[in-house]
Amino acid sequence: MVTFRIDKSESLQGGKLSTRGIYRMRLDMLRADKSRAGNYMATWKAVVADGPEKGRVCYGQLMCADASGQPYPWAGRLWMSFLESLGYSREEAGDLLDDGFDWDSIESWGRDNIVNKEGWIEFTPPVGEGSFAETEWLRESEAESRQSIAAEAASARANLDADVPF
Repeated sequence: MVTFRIDKSESLQGGKLSTRGIYRMRLDMLRADKSRAGNYMATWKAVVADGPEKGRVCYGQLMCADASGQPYPWAGRLWMSFLESLGYSREEAGDLLDDGFDWDSIESWGRDNIVNKEGWIEFTPPVGEGSFAETEWLRESEAESRQSIAAEAASARANLDADVPF
C-alpha cells in the first residue's frame, strides 16, 4: 500500500511568484529540457527564501545550444551571470563552465554544483495575455543596488503624491 503524505509547511505556502520585485531565491531544481524548436536548454525552479513572498516559486530557462547542438555564442554570458548570482566568483564560475557538463547528466551536475544554493533574481510578472514573466539573475551587489534605487523611487513618488492637491 502506498501512503501519500505532504509536509503542509512546504507545500501549502502559496504557489507561483506574481509580484514584481527583487528576491533572494533558493535554487530547487535544474533539469535538461528542449524548446518546441528542439533547442537545448536547462529549466530551473527556484523558491523565494525569505520575506513576505517566502515559499512562492519561480520558473525559468537557460538556453544552451540550438537544435544541431551548436552552443549559442551568448549562452556563456547568461550562464556566467546565473552562476555568479548563486555565489560563485567569476573565476569559479568560469572554471565550472570550462569543465562543462554532459547534456544527459545536467541534473546530477546541478545537484553537485548549484541546487540548494541561494541567489538573487529580479522578477517581472507577465503584463498581458500571451506574455511571459521575466527573470534576471543578479549578483548580490546588483540586487542591493537595484533595491536601493527602487526604495528611492518609491520615496520620491510618495513625496510627489503628497504635493499634488487633487
